[in-house]
Amino acid sequence: MQKIQQMKTPILLTIMQAVLIGTGLSASAANLDLSPWISSGQGTAGDSYELQQNPMAGPQSTRADNLFTSMEVRHEGEIRVSDDDRSIRSISPGGYLKIGYRTFGNNRELLINSDRAGNLSYEFHEGRKEIPFEPEGRKWLESVLLDVVRSSGIDAEGRTARFYTQQGMDGFIGEISRINSNSVQAKYFNVLLSEHELDKHELIKTADAISRNMSSASARGKLFREHADKFQVDSEVAVSYFNALSRISSSSEKGRVYRNIERPLDFSDPALVDAYFSGIDGISSDSESGSVLRHTIAYQSLPNKAMVVMLESVSRLSSNSEAGRVLRSLGEIDLTDPEIMAAYFQAVDHLNSSSEAGSVLRNLL
Repeated sequence: MQKIQQMKTPILLTIMQAVLIGTGLSASAANLDLSPWISSGQGTAGDSYELQQNPMAGPQSTRADNLFTSMEVRHEGEIRVSDDDRSIRSISPGGYLKIGYRTFGNNRELLINSDRAGNLSYEFHEGRKEIPFEPEGRKWLESVLLDVVRSSGIDAEGRTARFYTQQGMDGFIGEISRINSNSVQAKYFNVLLSEHELDKHELIKTADAISRNMSSASARGKLFREHADKFQVDSEVAVSYFNALSRISSSSEKGRVYRNIERPLDFSDPALVDAYFSGIDGISSDSESGSVLRHTIAYQSLPNKAMVVMLESVSRLSSNSEAGRVLRSLGEIDLTDPEIMAAYFQAVDHLNSSSEAGSVLRNLL
């Protein structure tokens, strides 16, 4: 009974969509937001949804399915959409866009080809019957194109520029929140960070948006690695960057991002010190945490206050061998500073292995 109740709403929406499409009306004409059931992947229990994307160069494809609806998009070349996301502005010569929807046996397919001069031709089919693109095919394209671009990443460059320049970061992030594919979201963030000069406040918003809007740890980690330098030029931005990084649940992904950092950071800033080491403390794997701490020692210059915080992070490691390896990697350490001395010997005292503790202390001599 509970499963039937959970499925009732999506089934009703899909049936209504099928009726609307079958009668030639768009979903928007009936004031229904059916995009979650067509391409966004937002379903409830009972749905079977799959999104497949091939991000390689050349022909690309996107497929989205739920219990009753299937959408497939194939395309090649550089495609630009209109500012209202209702028509195709251009396709590079030799390229094409093919959109197919299948709902309750009602199949519709549109093929847009670009010739050598970039002129566009349209072939629209309902089932096996080809019908004129004007006006029915154009009406149908207008009703589905927004879902298509959000699902496939088509014209991410143009749409990023449009939202950012016309509506600012809030407009861009608002659009990102309506895209459910991590790979498509990553495409937009890559364009934003690579092709637009963001001020520090915009970079802070971007780091936060990456961590809160994307669900894939690997996709977030890749963005944070590839654009690390942009997030580390300013201490305030770096704090936001490490706070965002701490929201990644994968220890290995977090570790990869931290080990990618070789640029000197301003560890004289207490807020940065707190954000940086809090992120390390949140790594659940001792081997990853230990590796990151050793990398920090190798590439960063830690003033005394930061060294104390780093040693406190070592004390939180439950693995004797990992803690011992970090302590042995310290090299010379200023034990004339009372706080450093206390933190260092607390870390040594935390070791439950007498052999590890002995090895660490011998290394100190």
